[in-house]
Amino acid sequence: IAALAGLRIEYLVRDTWPEVAAALIRGQADLIPGLGVTLRRQKDFDFTSPLETAAVGLFVRRDTQDIKGLADLFGRKVAVVEFNVGLDLLQDRQGSDLRVYESYPEALFRLLAGEVDAFVYTRTPLLERASRVGVEDRIKLVGEPVAEFKRAVAVRKGDQELLDLLEPAVKAFIGTQEHQRIYLKWHRPPQSFWTASRVAWAMG
Repeated sequence: IAALAGLRIEYLVRDTWPEVAAALIRGQADLIPGLGVTLRRQKDFDFTSPLETAAVGLFVRRDTQDIKGLADLFGRKVAVVEFNVGLDLLQDRQGSDLRVYESYPEALFRLLAGEVDAFVYTRTPLLERASRVGVEDRIKLVGEPVAEFKRAVAVRKGDQELLDLLEPAVKAFIGTQEHQRIYLKWHRPPQSFWTASRVAWAMG
């Protein structure tokens, strides 16, 4: 997208999403490449056309049997992450004991440790993280998606000049082979825990 827009990108790394948002609001950064579009965020940011649609899921430990959807969260400890869509969705909902964490790896391990009963977060990055650290067999996704939202490139509110550069580039990029390659990299079907190598190891 940067190449199509004639822009040179310099990456500014922050540890948490609130720090990322603050960097853009304060003028330390010019854009966020993939941010969920919500009504609350539209007060601080302007967005390009969507790059993708993402889903928020409800995660529990593998052996949990009595949580099958949002209705079962009444009176439960529920992990959410600061500045994530999951927090936006649940903070106005009554009955749950929300525990807000700075990052999704921390919230994931709070769930595994039994400090919370459920975790509401964007499905794709959490499943990818769980697979990468080898705990995908210890959690499960339950019920229907909690919500669906669009992701887009975010710029500071009122930065129309940058938005006008990015918008045609985003539209030109969507549907290209490179876009498809990146999309499939992140949205491939979840791999079964029992891979061929793990079956062979277990048999051995």
